[in-house]
Amino acid sequence: MWEKLIELHEGTSEVKRAKKALYKNQFDNFKIREGEFVAQIHSRFKEIYHGLVGLGDNLENREVVCKVLEVFPRTQLWVGKVDAIGVSQNLDTYKIDELFSHMELHETRYGGEKEVKKDIALVAEEEVSKKPSSSPSPKLSRKPIEDIFFM
Repeated sequence: MWEKLIELHEGTSEVKRAKKALYKNQFDNFKIREGEFVAQIHSRFKEIYHGLVGLGDNLENREVVCKVLEVFPRTQLWVGKVDAIGVSQNLDTYKIDELFSHMELHETRYGGEKEVKKDIALVAEEEVSKKPSSSPSPKLSRKPIEDIFFM
């Protein structure tokens, strides 16, 4: 009777294998989404992690911590923090919640608003004098230049 209840709740061994493969794939391909805050990353990652652990996958702590550290972009905001944690902490015992807590604190202190990329276009104009320069105040007209420069 008890085995039937477990099977009903957790699924058959085939279902467990399929779920485990799905979670493992999500773990291996985990990436930060554009504009995502550390708290959101933490929530998504915990769901995958607990899914794997709940299905009996014994992930080594070092593997989990290294996975989290590698998903942070190598930008000015994160490179120093990621490297400092990698060097200063024992990754075999460093708690994943503590890692995310440190990353959230770092984001709060130094991240501020998310950087917003804006593309701008500049149109160049060439000033052309209608009269020779002997006149003290020449009338200028603007002649558009066809080139547009993007920054």
